[in-house]
Amino acid sequence: MAVASGAPSVEVKVDGPGYLRFVQDGRMVYAKKSVLTVSGGRLASTAGPKVAPVIEVASGARALTVDLEGNVSADGSRIGRLVLALFPTDLTSFDAQGFSTSAVRPELGNPGEGTNGVLRTPQAQFGRNLSSQKASRGTDTTEAQGAAAQQASTKPNPTAPSHDSTPTKAANGPGPVVIKVPDRSEVESDSYCLGQIATVEAEPSVRAKLEALDLGDTPPIGIDRILDRSRILARLQTLGLKPNEVSLVCAPRIRVTRKGQTVVNQRFVDAAIKGAEYKGFGSAFEPTTPGPDTVVPLGNLELVCESASGASGDITVMVGIYVDGKRFNGRMIHLRSTSPVMNVKAGMVVSVKVVRSGVSIETKGKVIKTDSNTSQVTVQIVDTGAQLTGTMRADGTVEIKA
Repeated sequence: MAVASGAPSVEVKVDGPGYLRFVQDGRMVYAKKSVLTVSGGRLASTAGPKVAPVIEVASGARALTVDLEGNVSADGSRIGRLVLALFPTDLTSFDAQGFSTSAVRPELGNPGEGTNGVLRTPQAQFGRNLSSQKASRGTDTTEAQGAAAQQASTKPNPTAPSHDSTPTKAANGPGPVVIKVPDRSEVESDSYCLGQIATVEAEPSVRAKLEALDLGDTPPIGIDRILDRSRILARLQTLGLKPNEVSLVCAPRIRVTRKGQTVVNQRFVDAAIKGAEYKGFGSAFEPTTPGPDTVVPLGNLELVCESASGASGDITVMVGIYVDGKRFNGRMIHLRSTSPVMNVKAGMVVSVKVVRSGVSIETKGKVIKTDSNTSQVTVQIVDTGAQLTGTMRADGTVEIKA
C-alpha cells in the first residue's frame, strides 16, 4: 500500500453492533477496529483496504480526527462520514489483519443513530471543552479525565423512565446541566443546533457551547426528523459532558420539522382558473375534486399557470409553486366547466332574445353549435332560418345582440 511518509493516522473502534466498511481487491470487507491513514489521496486502513464509501483527503493533511458519529475531519475541516454495516448476527471469521467477509448483505446505518453504535478514538480528549470550566473552579483536571469522558456509554438505560430525574452532582464537576427539549420543534435554517430546539440551564459559558452544538441537517419541507435520547446524549459527549453531568428532560421521540408557509388549496384553484382564462379557455370553471393544503418554504410565494390543456369543458392546469423566484414544486389542478352551455346539445330548440337598437324580440332557435369555453351558442332562428350567435344566460336563454 502506498502510504505517504508522515501521513496522518487515527485509530477507530466501533462501540456497538456495527462494522467498519472497506474495499479490498474489489470486494467488501468489514472490521471492528482499524487504524486509518491516507493512501493515494483517500482514507484507508494502514493494512491496505480503502474506506467505503470513498472519502478523499487533500494532499498535505497533517491530522485526522473522527468523532462519535463517524464524521471525519482533516486539519479541522470535515471531509466525510464513516458508514457502518449492520448484520443479523455477529461476524466471527477475521483474518490476521482484523478483516472479515460475509455472504449476507448488511443494512447500512450512521454511527450515533439508534443502536448502530458509536466510534471511539483512544487518543481523542473529549473532556477538553469543559476543562477550562473546571480549572476556573480550582479543580484538578487532567488529560486522563478528558479521555475517560470518551468512555462513557451513549446508550440509554432501558430501565430508566422516558424523562430523566435530576442527577446527583458529579464529583469535581461543574454540577448538573439541565436540558429541556419539547416534543416538537420548528427550525428555519438548513442545519440546526441544540439551542434552536431546547432550553439549556447551565453556566453562561457552558450554555453557549451547548446551544451551539450541531445536531445535523434540517429535514425537507413536510418531513419530520425524529431525534431520540441516545442521539442527543451522543452529541453531548462530543463536548465532554458525562451522563451524570446532564439532566435531559425530553420525550422518547422528538420531532423536528422545517418551518414553512401553508398554501390553502383554494389558492391553487384560483390560480388555475385565472391561467385557464388567460390561455383562452374562459373563466367558468370549478375543481373536479377538493385538494389538500400544502406547506412550502418561507419566502415570496408566487403561483404560476405553466400549462393548460383539455376540451369539452374539462381541462387540466399545471400550477407551478415559486418561492423567491425559484420553482419549488407544482400541482396539477383538474377543472370542469360551469358554463350553462354544458347542458345544451346541437339540435335542441331554445329560447332566443334578440336585442337590436334597445328593442328586444323573443323567438325560438335551433342550436347549431356551442362553445363551452366562451358560453357562445350559434342558433338558427326557426321563423327566418337566419343563423345568429349569442351568449347563453343562466336561465337557458340565448341572448343575441344584433
